[in-house]
Amino acid sequence: DKQTEFNFYTIVLELCNNIIKHSNATEASVELLQKSNELQLLVSDDGDGFDTDQLKNEGMGMKNLYERADAVGATLILRSEKGEGTIVSLKISLPALMT
Repeated sequence: DKQTEFNFYTIVLELCNNIIKHSNATEASVELLQKSNELQLLVSDDGDGFDTDQLKNEGMGMKNLYERADAVGATLILRSEKGEGTIVSLKISLPALMT
């Protein structure tokens, strides 16, 4: 539906802006995959990475990412370590998309 499309788009836009502004990455990728009954969005970079424990309570951008994912019934998982880059996974059930 249009709300899910818009939220996925906004999440990708925010993640790409974060990569450009903060990561010092030389490479980044955006992948949209369909695995059986699930749609998965992966956004990754080879940048500086960060301590995810410190970030959870900072910034409206990250809060908005989690709220947008929740609004469409998606699960957002963020993995990052200093010096190791960042991977963000957003998963949503296809039956949830069809209701």
